[in-house]
Amino acid sequence: MNNHNQCLFKLDEMKVLLVDDTPANIDVLSKTLAPEGYKLAIAQDGGKALKIASHFQPNLILLDVMMPGMDGYETCQKLKQQAMTRNIPVIFITAKTETEDIIKGFQSGGVDYMTKPFRQEEVCVRVRTHLQLQASLQNLMELNEQKNHLLGLFAHDLRNPLSGLLGQTEMILDELVSPEEQQDCLKVMRSACHDMLNLVDNVLNVSAIEQGSLLLSTQRVAFDELLENRVWINHFLAEKQQITIKYEHKSLPMIVCDEKRITQVVDNLLVQAIKSASTMTTIFIKVWQENSRLCLSIKNQGQGLSDEQQQMLFSCPHSQQQSQTTQLGLLIAKKVVERHCGQLVVDSQLGVGTEFRLFLPMK
Repeated sequence: MNNHNQCLFKLDEMKVLLVDDTPANIDVLSKTLAPEGYKLAIAQDGGKALKIASHFQPNLILLDVMMPGMDGYETCQKLKQQAMTRNIPVIFITAKTETEDIIKGFQSGGVDYMTKPFRQEEVCVRVRTHLQLQASLQNLMELNEQKNHLLGLFAHDLRNPLSGLLGQTEMILDELVSPEEQQDCLKVMRSACHDMLNLVDNVLNVSAIEQGSLLLSTQRVAFDELLENRVWINHFLAEKQQITIKYEHKSLPMIVCDEKRITQVVDNLLVQAIKSASTMTTIFIKVWQENSRLCLSIKNQGQGLSDEQQQMLFSCPHSQQQSQTTQLGLLIAKKVVERHCGQLVVDSQLGVGTEFRLFLPMK
């Protein structure tokens, strides 16, 4: 498994349901699997197995074939007919080794089988293998859901700048604006292109982060000059909202970092601070050196964030009500800072405002 799957596959969280009408078999399986750390549940017939599986929600079921009343094949078929238990893998326990019996087990919905008498090592290996496969499948399903969600956000957030770009283009082509006004149209178009490029970069960076391929190209950088440049570029956005930026800094030593990535981090923090600030307020920016760390504070005045919003701020957005593009940018910013062995934190108070604090090692 990859590292992510190893995080998902925790023995003390894995649940196994044992179904067998013979107490001696249940005893052997319990003594074999309990030391592995699994949570075990027991059923001695098919009917009880269906009820227990629905509320216990095991990650795996070991199911005896030969049981009085409802046998293992019928029990498995009923499990596969119920939405709550349909995706739980079933390993048949059987003394039958004939090909037709094995095929019947697979046709009923089983994923594997074990023969009696039990061999302890085989039981442990088969159970662990199928639990790992289940964890990997769950991980893939979550990643696929996240991918689809990101693509949905991507398409949603592209519509606004594309509509603006199209509208301004049509105004110029249809000669609905004067030559003097064309300059304003071009500025709007440039801004829309910048927004779309930023969105594309964000989505590509999320993909690189998920694949563990976010590479850094480090060099010596004058951070105070970098910050001053980004403040100047972003102050136009602030002026549109009648927001003032106060910038306090001193001359700082050079730091070693990926200039492009850290520029992206600073831009994302500035944009978030500006967009969440109240109109006609001030954003305070301060940068200083503390021991071997560079420290940056960006503090706005606005409605602030609740504790729950602060916890979700650096995660992948999950609803159309959230600020998707900005939140993707903050998620990327945090990952980039961590790749630099730094720290990015948020401190916010409802009705007061929000402060982002960035800490980077000087080397």
